[in-house]
Amino acid sequence: MSDYRIAILPGDGTGREVAIEAQRILDTIEANTNIGFEQTVIPCGGKNYLDTGEEWAEGSFEFCRDEADAIYLGAIGHPGATLANGDLAGGSVILGMRSGLDLYANVRPIKLYEGVPHKIHGKFTQVWQPGLVDMTILRENTEGLYHSLLRRSADRAMGRDPYEPPELQFPGLSGEVAYDP
Repeated sequence: MSDYRIAILPGDGTGREVAIEAQRILDTIEANTNIGFEQTVIPCGGKNYLDTGEEWAEGSFEFCRDEADAIYLGAIGHPGATLANGDLAGGSVILGMRSGLDLYANVRPIKLYEGVPHKIHGKFTQVWQPGLVDMTILRENTEGLYHSLLRRSADRAMGRDPYEPPELQFPGLSGEVAYDP
């Protein structure tokens, strides 16, 4: 029996390559510990859209939300893969999960470890003391410029009819702008 169910979403390009290596790491952990992983690979992204007409298979969002303990998502984006409305094919995988799973923060920890040199000016060297670099960058994931795109992507990811906001009209403003004495 597996201890953890991992949804592997390889995505496109280097995402696929990195996903294979991530799976190898899980396999190594499993082979050398008492921890087990059930890995479910879910094809997704722009290339998948070009091949199948779907960004990801129906039910994929629900599997990630309801069945998986963790989700590994590779890079998304394939040359020439766009939806009829011009959106990036595969975008609803990323943005739909952000919105549908309320993944509001992009968390990027930065830490230097003892004995691990870093590349500065083309060569590996120890420039900073490891204990002096330990920070986390937080970036919003679902607000501002993402908002309308997230709404459309979440609707597509969850199989809902797309939301069309009402057209806003400002007759007073239109009149003022049109006024030319």
